[in-house]
Amino acid sequence: MNSTRDYFRGLNEYVGGSWNRFWFEPSDAFGVCVLRIAVGLMALIWQLSFTPDLVNWFGNTGWLVEPVVGGVLLDPTGYRLSFLNFDDHPTVLWVLHVLASLVLLAFTIGFKARWTSILSLIVVLAYAHRALIVAGPAEPVLTMLVLYMCLAPSGTFLSVDAKMRPATREVVTFSWWATLSRRLIQVHLVIIYIAMGTTALASETWWYGEALWWISAQPEGRLVDLSFLRGFVPLLHAATHLVLICTFAFIIFIWNDWLRPIVLSASILMWVFLALITGNLALSAVMIIANLSFVPSAFWRSRLQRPEKGGGREAEGRSRNPELEKITVSNAV
Repeated sequence: MNSTRDYFRGLNEYVGGSWNRFWFEPSDAFGVCVLRIAVGLMALIWQLSFTPDLVNWFGNTGWLVEPVVGGVLLDPTGYRLSFLNFDDHPTVLWVLHVLASLVLLAFTIGFKARWTSILSLIVVLAYAHRALIVAGPAEPVLTMLVLYMCLAPSGTFLSVDAKMRPATREVVTFSWWATLSRRLIQVHLVIIYIAMGTTALASETWWYGEALWWISAQPEGRLVDLSFLRGFVPLLHAATHLVLICTFAFIIFIWNDWLRPIVLSASILMWVFLALITGNLALSAVMIIANLSFVPSAFWRSRLQRPEKGGGREAEGRSRNPELEKITVSNAV
């Protein structure tokens, strides 16, 4: 009886400890600061893409007025939460657009990152809600990234906030908020890969290896014409199945420390290839950025951080917290 009780107690401690380590063990915040720059740039470029036809898209006599959006979505109200719903004049719309761009720029450079991350989420949702009927698969992924970056201490490094930080202020290098935000991105990303993979398996063209041919045969958006490969059918079939293999390999093996670099490299190359044959640069770019959530902070530090003379504030902060030194890179990933 005691052995059974001890077994379940040990099992509970093991599962609970593993759960807490996965989600809440403090990790280096440098990685989420790199993510902030990538996500911010992507959001800014996406938002600025509406600039040439801003009034035609969102003006009160434009293509995406609320009744039109509501009618297409079978919603009589046409209402989606967006500050773009309240413009009465093109001048007001342009002012809102410029302010939104400044918010995304401030988030990208890390100015008041805690607040501008939340404002950036409001901006992204505002445009996504009004452009819902023309949005593609990239917008949900971008929204997901901005949402989880609101939880991250993304202004700790590589930011205006870091430059403005008083020299006497101690830097908290490790944070469980950094772990939580990255884990949420990672888990959500794997779920997206699962949805992509299972959707592909539901289509006969992926089973037969013809999917990439049908995708590349559409001349409207592709950047590279693969029609010259029509005489190499086995090669097209192999490429189609290789995309499926990369997708499911990511789902299964991305959590393994040894296989992670290989899986990440294969996934990034896959998205570059898909960008060329589909022309969907936005989706490929935002998926590559999401993949970067699996890159350890130590990798970014070794390439982006300048060596500090005399120890620096960050080194001093870690020396005052010896327990944090025990956290390995594998735990931070």
